[in-house]
Amino acid sequence: MHHVMHAIVHLMARFPKAVGIISVCIAAVWFALSATAWSDAQNLPSQPQNLRLADIAMDLKTRARVWATVSDPVEWDCETLLHETVGQAVHSTIRFNSADREIVVVETFTEKRSCTDIVKQPPKGVFNIPSKRRLEVLADRGFDFTAYPASATYIDLCNICGREN
Repeated sequence: MHHVMHAIVHLMARFPKAVGIISVCIAAVWFALSATAWSDAQNLPSQPQNLRLADIAMDLKTRARVWATVSDPVEWDCETLLHETVGQAVHSTIRFNSADREIVVVETFTEKRSCTDIVKQPPKGVFNIPSKRRLEVLADRGFDFTAYPASATYIDLCNICGREN
């Protein structure tokens, strides 16, 4: 590690203009990402909407994110509750679906939660369509998606996200 740091310091001393240009580029990228996230948050309603899970799935066909509280009953899959250590915290991930099993949602909590605790409240947060890679990672961690119809819609739920986050 010492050799790497020494090499970086040496390059910075030798090419100060390049360091300045790289710094400006990094700042520009950071600004663009921050502006996009801020703009995205401003497009959310002032409060989460009360929506049926089917309406959330329909909205996600034309919008990247939907901030909502699920208003209809869902089926929780407590057998798939997964606890993982991330740094010093334990995260809990659980799956729930619509009664017809056509909509499957994966919700992750940034703390260790029991299924009994989770099912007491309706799902709420920012819903979005997960990437194919996200679904592959979840499958590798033990989430069996083969139990659902091939036509199922998969959704990710960030329960700590909203207008103020």
